[in-house]
Amino acid sequence: MRARSGLIASLLALSAAMPISGALLAVSIPSPAAARGPDYVVNGTTTTNGEWPFLVGILDRPTANPYQAQFCGGSIVAAQVVLTAAHCVDDRTAASLDVLVGATFLVGGEGTRVAVDGIEVHPDWDPDTSDNDLALLHVVASLGPAPIAVVPPGLEGLWAPTTTLQSAGWGCTDVNANGSCVAGGYPTELHEGSISARSDLECTLALGAAYHATTMRCAGDSSPTGEATDTCQGDSGGPLVARPDGLAPVLVGIVSWGYECGELPGAYTRLEHYRSWLHTNGVPMPSVAFVGQPTLQIEGSYARPFACDVNGDALDDLILYAPGPAGDLLRLGTPDGAFRRGPSISILGSYTPIAGDFDGDGACDVFWYGPGAALDALWRGSAFGFVRVPGPAVSGSYRPAAGDFDGDGRVDIFWYGATTGRSILWYGTATGFERRVDVDPAVGAVPIVGDFSGNGRDDIYWDRAEPTLDFVWSGTAAGFSSITSPRQVPGTGPLVAGDFDGDGFDDVVRSFSGTTFDELWHGGLGGRFAHRYKVSQPGDHRPLAGRFRAGGGDDLFWYLAGTTAEQLWSGLTD
Repeated sequence: MRARSGLIASLLALSAAMPISGALLAVSIPSPAAARGPDYVVNGTTTTNGEWPFLVGILDRPTANPYQAQFCGGSIVAAQVVLTAAHCVDDRTAASLDVLVGATFLVGGEGTRVAVDGIEVHPDWDPDTSDNDLALLHVVASLGPAPIAVVPPGLEGLWAPTTTLQSAGWGCTDVNANGSCVAGGYPTELHEGSISARSDLECTLALGAAYHATTMRCAGDSSPTGEATDTCQGDSGGPLVARPDGLAPVLVGIVSWGYECGELPGAYTRLEHYRSWLHTNGVPMPSVAFVGQPTLQIEGSYARPFACDVNGDALDDLILYAPGPAGDLLRLGTPDGAFRRGPSISILGSYTPIAGDFDGDGACDVFWYGPGAALDALWRGSAFGFVRVPGPAVSGSYRPAAGDFDGDGRVDIFWYGATTGRSILWYGTATGFERRVDVDPAVGAVPIVGDFSGNGRDDIYWDRAEPTLDFVWSGTAAGFSSITSPRQVPGTGPLVAGDFDGDGFDDVVRSFSGTTFDELWHGGLGGRFAHRYKVSQPGDHRPLAGRFRAGGGDDLFWYLAGTTAEQLWSGLTD
């Protein structure tokens, strides 16, 4: 077994005594390796820290030269926490270690060295079997780059067998016939490689009884001549990452051990097995993600689609409304998210639809608001469709927002006077609305409604143009109370709210047009938000939030006008 030591000069002297790194750390006695040319690159291609901002080098603190000091890698998983392999640090003290952040090259003074002040090796780490090969390093200051998300629940398909994963590090790029790194084989520049995830059966056949499927996963190809892309000595502790389209990178493994770089798949610590231990020791575990699937395709262009439960079956439905004489559509939610055709509807004229269960009967109603002097209309929803009833007239131009602000089970309407400086609050009742005058916020803000405080009453998140701070109004039985300056959700794209992780706090997704990544922000106590994911739905989709499938949290229906297929994203809970 071999490993790269903290000092390049002493590598050969120590190689016989230390564990090796992953298709980089090797277990038991190496098998004979085929000779390879001096130009063979084990780790694939050069890359930059900009592609791997969460990757750090682990350094021997007494050694001033980072190239000589680096002996393992690690991943930033919290502001002051690095996840690495246990075999990298089980014989070290915190006082002997630094981590190097922000470097592509190990020479030239790149990056910042940050001192380690604590080591937490997994209590069941077994150096004889390489089981439970993970450890956490706590450092003295914030590491700066955003942490990488660790194996979000519900997304296991993203790293299923045959999918492409990636790893990176400063490990050996050239080994000789007996598997040792040749002189000059350790690069100064960061390298990365793409490798395929393998099934547990394949890994057992390739690696033998030393491979334990519960605590390990493996990835990589087999090559009798050693030509497979692979991690190698010096990459130990570094990341195994899934980079699926439309989602942020996800950390799924830690470089752990393997036989003969480039010949057989390598073994990596299987991180989903350790979610509880990681969370207990200070690593934020993502509580929500999305999984997408094709759904009902809607041909045509509808300028004002919206979602609500019109038939009272606890599943949200879609109303696709096109102002003017064009036909409109009703599509009813189904437990599998496929939707079915509903009764025909036709709305002549140009309205702003306001949807909610205003009378508390379990079915969504629609208030069709005609800005200005246009006539308004009110539709009561039921299991049999809509019934039109007389609606109160609204004089003036408002930006309405609907929500159950007083928590009585009936949806209210906040008529925001965006340009008039005067707003009106209507409380929903069993027979109509009760009018109440409210105070207007700063002109120019966009109201987003959701129960961000988790108290059973809807609130209003006021989205304002940067750099002006956003703020939240908390719904109460008597109106609103102000919460000052929650963490701002940056950007200018539209916000959509929903409880996507089912924890009782509404979250928001900032939607950007084109190929820019959309962002998910998780709601929490005090109406404050924490950034959770960058997600992407390419194209100019309009997201509609609702509970479109049975079980779980809220979902997102991505509507794109024309003939392009829509997508349904289901919110995932722990």
